[in-house]
Amino acid sequence: MSLEPVSVVIPTFDSGPYLTPLYNSIIKSPLLNVASEIIFVCEGQGDNTDEILKKLAQDSPIPLKIVRPYQRLGKFLSRLEGVKMADNNRVLLVDSRVQLTEKTASAIAHLPKELKIISGHIEIDEGKNIFCLYWTRTHTRIFHRNYSKRDEMIVINPENFDQFVTGTTILIADRALYITTCEDLSGSPMFSDDTFLLKEMCAKSPLIIHPEIRIEWEPRKEWWKFLKHLYDRGPGFAEYHIFEKRGWLFYLVLAGFLGLLTVITLFLIKPTIAFGLLGVGIISLALSTFLFSHSIKEFFVLAPLHTLSLMAYGLGAINGARVIWLSRRRSYQEAESR
Repeated sequence: MSLEPVSVVIPTFDSGPYLTPLYNSIIKSPLLNVASEIIFVCEGQGDNTDEILKKLAQDSPIPLKIVRPYQRLGKFLSRLEGVKMADNNRVLLVDSRVQLTEKTASAIAHLPKELKIISGHIEIDEGKNIFCLYWTRTHTRIFHRNYSKRDEMIVINPENFDQFVTGTTILIADRALYITTCEDLSGSPMFSDDTFLLKEMCAKSPLIIHPEIRIEWEPRKEWWKFLKHLYDRGPGFAEYHIFEKRGWLFYLVLAGFLGLLTVITLFLIKPTIAFGLLGVGIISLALSTFLFSHSIKEFFVLAPLHTLSLMAYGLGAINGARVIWLSRRRSYQEAESR
């Protein structure tokens, strides 16, 4: 059986330390049987990414292309830039901070041609650090539907799209389908581009979450970077979950916003009551750690990080709603002035 060649596209922004392990997980695996090129779309010069990629290119058994956009594009447009340069009909998009497992590489090499959009699962070593443990516990709880079907082939279509968590940490796609969908969306700059992109793509062809497509990944492992990343996701979260689909997350953020507004108002007139309500709120956030902890010890280990994470994500969502509202208001005013 002849295997369909694959172009690997990796957007990277100041991710130098992760590039060599990712590269090795590609070329020292069965994926090398079908991967005919690796395209790095390299944004940012804050680390030694350039030197690392030049060294990898010297000894690479397959062509390694380095694309340097003239300006910061962001992941959505940088991925599109790399896909447009690809020589093959099938592209593998993968984030720079992951590694492919041997099983995953073999599965990608043998995917049927009729599958147009394929994603997979993230594997995290929960024993590595507190951030890995927290990510595993919370995501297993929140996205229990995905985890309960990890050994099955999950078929995503427009009808069940919002019932499962989807993402582009790893994505195998038909090149033409990916490009046309991106171009359809590129006229409307988005913060939640992954969600809208996948939703538009699976309206044209089913999105398959494949049980054998798994990647090794770990979250940011410094407290400040971990919390800042959660806060920075606010606009993307708000764009879809507040302005597009108003499910339970929308009402949770709304309740948090109203509670925060109440506390701020009370600080002006009844500061003692405000401090009491704030304390109750923080204790309630901490106690919610019981929802996913596997033991009392885990509760006390994870409670501080969980409390700060909810606060960072909540504030990010509220700020995100402000950013999206201002952005749409500005776009409306510009359209009216034409």
